[in-house]
Amino acid sequence: MEINEKDKKILRAINEVGQEQLTASMIAEKADCSVAEVCERLKDPDFKGMYREMLESTLTAETPQILHTMAEKAKQGSFKEAKLILELTGIYSEKQRVEMSGGVDINIDAFKDNEERQAFLEATLGKLGGK
Repeated sequence: MEINEKDKKILRAINEVGQEQLTASMIAEKADCSVAEVCERLKDPDFKGMYREMLESTLTAETPQILHTMAEKAKQGSFKEAKLILELTGIYSEKQRVEMSGGVDINIDAFKDNEERQAFLEATLGKLGGK
């Protein structure tokens, strides 16, 4: 999909609005277009794909700063940040204990009857004897 100037303006406006509660009118005001145009673009799967790419790119660029901030908070004693950093680096993982109840009946015969057992033994031994 080729991106036009209006799409660029809308994407920039979405990015600028950031963590605020997004509304089509806020985006339209920042992008200098109508609310209808914003709504139409947001329904387009290709435009949504461009938005996701922009979001991923922004987050990727900010990741080092986010990790630095988390590390600083962990150093200051924040358990939550410390645990997350240890999990991300693979140093810590929660172990879960799984308990199961039930039993195994060892008195079950693998064969329906003696004839089936005999046929199995003959077939198996016959293969061994051919080697």
